[in-house]
Parts: sequence; C-alpha cells; structure tokens
Amino acid sequence: MFEVLASQRRIDQSSGTLKEDYIPLLRSVSSGTDPLASTICSQIRKVYIDVVENPASPARPYLKTCAAALSKMPNVTTLMLSRLLLTGQLLESTSQLSNLTSLNLYQCNISPGILAADVLALASSVKLESLSLMFPYNSYDHEPQALPAGIHMTDLVRLAATPRLTALCTNSWEFICCLASAKTIPPLRKLQIDAVYDLAALYKFVCRMSTLQELEMGEVRGPNAHGALNELQGWSNVDFKALSLALLPNLRRLYCPPHVAYLLQGPHNLEFISCSGFLDDLDELRDTGDFLMSADTRLLMEMPSKSMQELLLPLEFVCSDSDKSKTWYGKMREWFPN
Repeated sequence: MFEVLASQRRIDQSSGTLKEDYIPLLRSVSSGTDPLASTICSQIRKVYIDVVENPASPARPYLKTCAAALSKMPNVTTLMLSRLLLTGQLLESTSQLSNLTSLNLYQCNISPGILAADVLALASSVKLESLSLMFPYNSYDHEPQALPAGIHMTDLVRLAATPRLTALCTNSWEFICCLASAKTIPPLRKLQIDAVYDLAALYKFVCRMSTLQELEMGEVRGPNAHGALNELQGWSNVDFKALSLALLPNLRRLYCPPHVAYLLQGPHNLEFISCSGFLDDLDELRDTGDFLMSADTRLLMEMPSKSMQELLLPLEFVCSDSDKSKTWYGKMREWFPN
C-alpha cells in the first residue's frame, strides 16, 4: 500500500496536451464503486495536488474530482494544495479530514464564493500543528494579492491562532500582524516569514513565544521603505537600537539577511546562524558602510557564544573594500570557539 498521493494537472511537454494524474482512481474513490480503490486510498497519509491553469481548459472539473475523492481519505495527515483555485468544495472536503495536522496552501487563489464562515468551519474541524500560507503575488509590485470581498485576513488567522500549532510559514506581513493581535498566540517552535516590514514589531511578537526554536526571515525592510522592493531601502534616519535575543531562550536556529546582524544582539543560545539571505542590490550594500561586516556587528561580535556550531555568511558581506585597515572579524574567534 502507498501512503503518498501526488496528483498534478500539467501540460505534457512532449505532446503539448493537458495531463491529469490518477483521474480514474480519484473517480473510483469518489463514487465508492471500487472497493479496492477505497481500500488503497484509506491508507494514504499525504496528498499533494498541483494545478497548471490553462484558460482553454479550466481546472474546475479536475478540482471537483479531487475534492470529492479527498473527502474519502480519512487518514490524511498532510495536505498540500498548489497553484489552484481554492473552492468551497475543496474547503469542505478538507474540513472532513479529522486527522489532518499539516496544511500547505501554496499560491492558491481563493474563490470569490468563499466566506468567513467557510474558513471558520475548517479551523474548527482540523487540529493543525503545521500551517503554510504562501499567497500569490501581484506581478506589478511583488506584494501578496488582495483577498476576495467575502473574506478578510483576520478570518484566515483562525487557522493559526490555536494552542496546537507549532510551525508557521507565510509570505504575508498582514497575516503576521493579524496573528499578533489574536486572542490566542500559538506556541510556535518554527516561524518562517518571507517579508518583514517592521523588525521591531516582529520582535515583540516572537518574544511572546518562549517555545520558538527556529526563526527564518527573508526580506527585512526598513520602517521607512513604504513597500519598496529593495530591503535596504527605508533604513535612513532609523534608530538602530539593538534587539536582545535574551528573551528567546529556546531559539537555536536563525536565518536572516546580513544587515539584521547589526540589529540583534545576545546573549543567546543559538547553535546555527545563517546571514546569507536576500541581497537585492550588492552595489548599494557595498556603498552602505553600516551594512558591511565589521567588529561592530552586534549579533556576531558583542557576546560570547559557546553553543554556536555553524555560521553561514555571504562573501559580499565580509569582503569590504571601504576600510582595509580594519579587521572585519573582530572578536569572532573568541566569541565562537567551536
């Protein structure tokens, strides 16, 4: 018996025609006419459904078949829906997965017919431990697309505002802000966010989660950036007050862009630091002395760190041509003895 079902609607490169995986099996399961198919699907634990939309052949019939079959798979614990239209039928079928603990919605457009009540029904039915919400981007400003009129971000937050959730991944800063205002803050152990618009606000939020062990930040923009794509914009005239990691005693792994190493400081219990995040404009980085590695990089230089085991730095961060008289690594050899 197999435990993973990966069905994709895609264009076959050799023939140029649309291919839809496992359609006969899914139809047999949804109709209940094939006992063997029902037995096979009762063993499935992980389901991945991916769609490549084609205007000439809409995906709704395929999604309808997938949704009907999904409701007959009671033992599914992990569900990933990718690049598809999230319909009411799909939400309803997902709500019936009583054993579901991990939900990943990757660049899914939400159907205009979806209402807040539909999301509430899903949030009330499942017991998620892991949630990933990666919203589709606008092509013109690389920001997550707006939600349809019948639903708000505060409705989607109900999927995360539970005492069971331990892992969260999203590309929506609005989602993080709404979650920070929710009545229930999940005891996250892992948080990944692709774009941070206000580092101080994120810091206040994560400090409310003493359980946090891993934090990954993509773009970290300055508070004056006003939606600018370049993460180094918006930092002019900003008070670089260091944010102490002492309030996150269980944090062990940190992923962040290089310039964030100036804004965080110890003491900490980190075992792994990666500062090899996004560098949108290396020329601007080199011209901005505050963002080059130096003995003043708080996170790496100020406090001893006996727990550190691995440190990843981009070459551009440590190769400064601005002042060769300074030794960039300062006290790093002393602070990172391992």
